[in-house]
Amino acid sequence: MELFDLSDDIGETRSLATAMPERTQAMLRELLAAEESIGSLREKGLEMTRRRMARE
Repeated sequence: MELFDLSDDIGETRSLATAMPERTQAMLRELLAAEESIGSLREKGLEMTRRRMARE
């Protein structure tokens, strides 16, 4: 798990996950709830990428 403050670390070089475990877990719970309601975001992303690549 990684957590970044993009306003301060646009290069994603310093993960805050260890320093902010509660925030990290809360965001993971939100992601899992979203996936449960709309399906796997990773699968949907892969599907969209495959379609785009097939058009090129």
